[in-house]
Amino acid sequence: MSGVLVAVAAWRGGLAPRWAGIVLAAGLATYLPQFFAPPAGRVAHGVLLAVGCWLVAWTMRGPADRDDPARRG
Repeated sequence: MSGVLVAVAAWRGGLAPRWAGIVLAAGLATYLPQFFAPPAGRVAHGVLLAVGCWLVAWTMRGPADRDDPARRG
């Protein structure tokens, strides 16, 4: 259920690109079925969920995070 709500919120919200919300939604929607998968399937689920979370966080950065000269080193 939460995966569907994330996908709908990403689709309608416009704060993050739609494709980033879809990846996170796929990871959340497969949360319970992953327990019936072999260990490789559970690892793949963890990677999918981590990539989805990272994509949403990356795409929601503000302009100050992108153009801050102090962070360039």
